Amino acid sequence: MARILVGLSGGVDSSVAAALLVEQGH
Repeated sequence: MARILVGLSGGVDSSVAAALLVEQGH
């Protein structure tokens, strides 16, 4: 799912989305 978020975000938001996933425990 992380890869999907990265593709949708486009780049900058990908790092933020990754951080959120880490915090959520996914």
